[in-house]
Amino acid sequence: MRCSDRLRGQRGFTLMEVMTAALILSALVVSIGGGWVVADRETSNLIIRQKTRGNSNLALVISEMLADKQESFLGKSAIPVVDSI
Repeated sequence: MRCSDRLRGQRGFTLMEVMTAALILSALVVSIGGGWVVADRETSNLIIRQKTRGNSNLALVISEMLADKQESFLGKSAIPVVDSI
């Protein structure tokens, strides 16, 4: 029995098919990983922007409260402590 007769009945993938599948899968994994990094960076930027916006709203509320307190203490002619944002 020759070697080619034995291998003829066996099923399986060739080395080129396995290497091509590995290349396609690795490209897919790298692209998903890159998308993950970009999404993580954008999420971090969004959180920072939301915190900044929240802090500016807080500063506006505090400045209005201070202006009301100063107005009630000194009268209407008082100079405001902080301009509104």
